[in-house]
Amino acid sequence: DDDEIARVAEQWGAEVPFRRPAELADDHTGTNAVVRHALQMFREQGENVEHACCIYATAPFITPETLVLGWRRLISSGRDFVFSATTFAFPIWRAIRMLPDGSVEPVFPDLIGRRSQDLQEVYHDAGQFYWGRATAFLEGRPLFSGRSVPLILPRHMVQDIDTEEDWAKAERMFVAWAKGNGDQ
Repeated sequence: DDDEIARVAEQWGAEVPFRRPAELADDHTGTNAVVRHALQMFREQGENVEHACCIYATAPFITPETLVLGWRRLISSGRDFVFSATTFAFPIWRAIRMLPDGSVEPVFPDLIGRRSQDLQEVYHDAGQFYWGRATAFLEGRPLFSGRSVPLILPRHMVQDIDTEEDWAKAERMFVAWAKGNGDQ
């Protein structure tokens, strides 16, 4: 959707077979709508696409191996979608919210007093990739439903970048990762 990004992508060997229309090029358009448009464009060009993968540019720790595992999980599961997920770093059941007067209250009052190791582990979308069957994207089926399965990733492989703080954290994570792999 951006001339400069298209030029840079082409300079690095990417193909830019079509452009996203302005109504799908904002900060609020969902993944399904963008992938649906891409699939429709490929179909108009005579391409028969059965599966698609949307990869987020804000996920610096995605690996080819993870993408292959996601693909295999999609095929073997028979589901519509596979997406990356990871555990929350702290039990969400111990969450608190700020009140207008500056005080706090537990979001889940009946669970706030429980030991964290006794609380159910919960997961969140890791925001790296979304593998899906073309028909599911084209029909607008929801990404997060009983027709989807996650590929669980360790938290050290997950960092979404939306803010400068996220960027700084990703840099620190990369340095730690590189040291652990003998790259520095």
